[in-house]
Order: sequence, then C-alpha cells, then structure tokens
Amino acid sequence: MFAFMRPCGAMELRTNLLRLASRRPAWVLQIRQSKILPKMKHHRHVEEPKEHTEHKLVLVNPKDIPTYDLSELPEEFEALRRDRHSEVMKWVTAIAKHIGDKHVIYPDRDKRSGKDHFHIIYHGFEYYIHNSLHHQEFTAKQKKSLLNVLAHMGVFGKLPVKSGAETEE
Repeated sequence: MFAFMRPCGAMELRTNLLRLASRRPAWVLQIRQSKILPKMKHHRHVEEPKEHTEHKLVLVNPKDIPTYDLSELPEEFEALRRDRHSEVMKWVTAIAKHIGDKHVIYPDRDKRSGKDHFHIIYHGFEYYIHNSLHHQEFTAKQKKSLLNVLAHMGVFGKLPVKSGAETEE
C-alpha cells in the first residue's frame, strides 16, 4: 500500500499491487473512515426539520355546533335544499364548485376515511359526508345538518347564529 512512498524493487511493488487488488473495492473507504472518526472533534451540522405551521384539523360534529340562520344561502344550495331527491353527489359537486375542488377529497383518493366517505377540509375544519349504495339521498334533517356544518366551516361567509327562540321552530 505504501510502496510508492519508499524506494523499492519491481518485485516488491508487484507483490504489493497484487495484495491491494485482492482486497474488496471498499477497502479505501474503510481505512479512511477508521482514521478520520477517532480524530473528529466536532459534529457536522444536521438541519433539524422545521415545525409545520399548519394547525391540527378540527373534526366538525353537527351536534356540537350552533344552528345558523340559513335564509341567505347561495342559489345552488337553496335549490338543493328544496329538492326532494337531492343526491349526495349533487351536494358534493355544489360544494366543490363553491369552495374549490382541492378542499373536497373524493372516496377513491382518500384511503384513510374509507370508500364511502367524502372528506371536506376548509378553514381548519374537516367533515365527512357518508355516501354508499344504500345512502344516496339526504333527508330534510340531514340537509339542514349539512348546511349548518358548512356555515360553521365558513363556506357561506359569516352567517348569523339563530337565537334560542328561533331554533325551536
């Protein structure tokens, strides 16, 4: 290995080269590492991962939110509200058009929530809309619940909360 440092004969040089050629290819790195590591007096700077500025999403439960005044809804949602046979897909399409497609995750693209749920993420809130072969249409109660959830998420802007006397109606 050190044949080139001191004067030697051709025969000795040849034996040194043959000995070096028979070693594994990574022999240079192994020798170099064993020499460098004991001498290392400082550690290399490793960049730490930065904290995400995203806030944790809050799952909206329709039972825990207030009832909103739904008298000033956009025309699309008002038409769906009055439609007796409004399907889940029509609602999801209207929501995606209103807030943007990037906020609605469809079942085939969302492995976490399963195949029967639409996942809506908006303003730090998330909500799952159930959709299966047996559950194709919303009832009047489900429509009102969904509209309250969307109002709570801020999809329709700032809507006033109904007072206690108005909620009983």
